[in-house]
Amino acid sequence: MLAEAYLSPTLPAVHPGDSAAQVLRLMEQHQTRHLAVIDEAERFLGITEKKENTDFPILSIIPGSEQLSVTGRQHIFDALQIFYEHGLSIIPVVSENQRYLGTIGLEELAKCFAIMTGAEEKGDIIVLEMQKQDYSLTRLASIVEAEQCKIIGVFIHPVPDSLDIYVTLKITGYQLHSIVLSLERFGFKIAYTFSDQSYLLRSQDRYEILMRFLAI
Repeated sequence: MLAEAYLSPTLPAVHPGDSAAQVLRLMEQHQTRHLAVIDEAERFLGITEKKENTDFPILSIIPGSEQLSVTGRQHIFDALQIFYEHGLSIIPVVSENQRYLGTIGLEELAKCFAIMTGAEEKGDIIVLEMQKQDYSLTRLASIVEAEQCKIIGVFIHPVPDSLDIYVTLKITGYQLHSIVLSLERFGFKIAYTFSDQSYLLRSQDRYEILMRFLAI
């Protein structure tokens, strides 16, 4: 999960001498609001942002954006934090001596998010609502594994207008009902559930209704 593993193969960097119109064309071509700025020695200088006014002769760099990068050996979480806190559409990746290595774009961040949350795996989803101090992955895992299932993804985010958190569990094993009953028995509040088998179950229900109709 190192940042250097998520470099975009297509997003370019620009140079201080590039015209604003040229930079804007690149942004439109690559559907991004930001691009990394580097010098001729490929040292990272900062980030430029999309501006509709192309009257000025050269691009402008966001003040302080020379700090908005991660090294290739940092965890991807660090890149996600910068992306979120500063409202960026790219994250530049540099070496230890600030040499530009490449850029992480929205597409790469989306793929990373999918991997971290287990989105590429089939399974059921349970969303719990709880106080932050009550969260224990060890305890949740023991309850799920007692039903012969596994947690393959965990995602935590705040409940809007509350001090509570949502804990989203992606689970394999297709024992959703049993797991929900066990979690409720241990005092957990179930906010939502989503079954990966729901489509198959609905299809089976329709098939059985059709067979009963034909038998009349």
